[in-house]
Amino acid sequence: LYDHFGLEKLPGRAGNLTCIYYSTGWEISTSRVRPAVLILPGGGYHAVSDREAEPIALRFANRGYAAFVLRYSVKPNVFPTSLRECAMAMKYIRENCEKFEVDPNMVAAIGFSAGGHLAGLYSNRYDCPEVRAIFPDSKAVAASVLCYPVITTEQIGRHEGTLLNLTGHTKLTDADIANYSVEKLVTKQTPPAFIWHTATDDVVPVQNSLAFSAAMASN
Repeated sequence: LYDHFGLEKLPGRAGNLTCIYYSTGWEISTSRVRPAVLILPGGGYHAVSDREAEPIALRFANRGYAAFVLRYSVKPNVFPTSLRECAMAMKYIRENCEKFEVDPNMVAAIGFSAGGHLAGLYSNRYDCPEVRAIFPDSKAVAASVLCYPVITTEQIGRHEGTLLNLTGHTKLTDADIANYSVEKLVTKQTPPAFIWHTATDDVVPVQNSLAFSAAMASN
């Protein structure tokens, strides 16, 4: 992605986008367009999970989606590196909608755990100064799917390791809470979301999804 957009001097460089599958050829109507999904695996901003990458993409591809996996930069890279890479991926998909036979108005993001945090963050901060400095025309996703996502910076429900890897420090400031606590970023313009979690999750507390769903409901 960095090479594609001529951003070699930006920090990060790990952002890599893979198109897993899309159908074309004589068996598919040339006038057909399909939805697309950008898949953001989890890994606590420490790594990128393989089991939440291609296996998920293939399931979506079998349902008729064009499926993409973003392996975004993680520790020691901190915010806004992964958010910018998400913007790069979205821009690349939209610029190549004709090639991939994708409806530009039907590009969603699905994220798992820390990837769910990234999907929620991009849904609400796609137009933040850190992104717009590179992509002045960055656009929101049409929808998001958040799977056992890391959401909040509040003491109850906070996943310390994910937030440490994202910010690079242990003591969260008021600015950190405002910038990274996704439920506090929700507005009436936030794209629709499907959220799922399990009450017995002993890694990412379910309070994360409850806080986000409550914020969505109130908006």
